[in-house]
Amino acid sequence: TGQRAVLGSVGPGRTQDLTYRGEIYQGGSYRLEVTGVGGQDFTSQPFVLFPGARVAWQLPMNSLNIYPPEGEGGS
Repeated sequence: TGQRAVLGSVGPGRTQDLTYRGEIYQGGSYRLEVTGVGGQDFTSQPFVLFPGARVAWQLPMNSLNIYPPEGEGGS
């Protein structure tokens, strides 16, 4: 829908779990965006979100993986 949602913040060199609490649109394309240290912007590749999905985004290599919910093959 083109709407933005702030998920939270993560400090430099840290790993953080963030939760998206908005409505998930079937077949919708999502992207993650961040402004890094020094003002450098990163945008993830587009991905399809589904209920219970876990998305792991690693910077600065901009690597994105999507995992099923825990108990359904995800860990």
